[in-house]
Amino acid sequence: MKKILITGGLGQVGKVLLKKLSEQNIDFIVIDQRENSGFSDLKIFQINISNEEEIKKYESELTEITHLIHLATFTTSDKDVLGTGPESINFNIQGTINLLKVLPNLQKICYTSNLMYYVGSTYTNKIRRKTTSRG
Repeated sequence: MKKILITGGLGQVGKVLLKKLSEQNIDFIVIDQRENSGFSDLKIFQINISNEEEIKKYESELTEITHLIHLATFTTSDKDVLGTGPESINFNIQGTINLLKVLPNLQKICYTSNLMYYVGSTYTNKIRRKTTSRG
């Protein structure tokens, strides 16, 4: 039976996904660093995925996971990737490795990231200014 783990489930994309999966009665667990606000009926673990010891505390809860939708990312539109490179690498890469270590029955992964991870906030702020000044 399919059981899904969603990381970063309390972010913008994650909230929409949680709502859709709930409507379809699909079994899932959520991991996010943020406190749960608005999803009282869901199984949500507040975990920093870059902390291997923290994830291991939930290992028994995660052994049945077969599918991972990995939305968690360190960078957001208000952070500068170039200035926070080591932190971004630790969270995004080491966090993914930590997850894989505690998911022995994993069959499929959907990994996402955001534009900030690849080009930095300075670039996207320029794009925003250009597109909003046209209107």
